[in-house]
Amino acid sequence: MKNPDQLRHILKTISWRIVGTLDTMIISYIITGSVSIGMAIGGFEVFTKMILYYLHERAWYKYVNLGRGASEEVRRLVEPNNKDNSPTHTKPNPLTSQPPNP
Repeated sequence: MKNPDQLRHILKTISWRIVGTLDTMIISYIITGSVSIGMAIGGFEVFTKMILYYLHERAWYKYVNLGRGASEEVRRLVEPNNKDNSPTHTKPNPLTSQPPNP
């Protein structure tokens, strides 16, 4: 793989698909009253939705910067373990109102 994020996206896709497919099978069973129809519907959609989710995740990763915050260059400068010994700056964690651990 080109970068480790791709493997993470694949594993996240698979785990989410398991949850989604179980949900689809249960809802299909409730609606139809047939376990075999519920399993057939869930079995079919597991592949189509896994592919769609992966493509969606990659598109967001590549084209949507919403929620990413600072650019890579800025992030590199403020990380605690930067290699060029530039000064680091940290912000308080808004969830705990305490500064992050260095």
